[in-house]
Amino acid sequence: MNELSPLIHIAVTISTVCGAWLSIRKVSKDNQKEKKRHSAEIVQIAKEADNTIRVQLENRIQKLELQVDNLKESVEKDMKHLKEIYEAEFKSLADKIESIRSDIREQGQHILTLLTKMVDKD
Repeated sequence: MNELSPLIHIAVTISTVCGAWLSIRKVSKDNQKEKKRHSAEIVQIAKEADNTIRVQLENRIQKLELQVDNLKESVEKDMKHLKEIYEAEFKSLADKIESIRSDIREQGQHILTLLTKMVDKD
């Protein structure tokens, strides 16, 4: 038994060192797995936040597009209405100009007639 005693001590020491080394290795691997899990969790949270923001932005863009379309329609209606008003005003002005021209012609004829009568009297 005395001959085995040093071997037993060496075996116990080796097994203790190996056990400690395996324990440290296991703790290290567990720590790495925990870090990966935590990183994956953070990435997942970031993706969810990104998707939420993206959906909100897309909704806002759709609302703004609708507002722009409504504004375009409103501006087109206003422009059409203004065009109709200006066309009516131009027509009215053209009629007034023609009426004034007619009046000027008549007055010119009356003046000519009066001048002719005055010349005939003399």
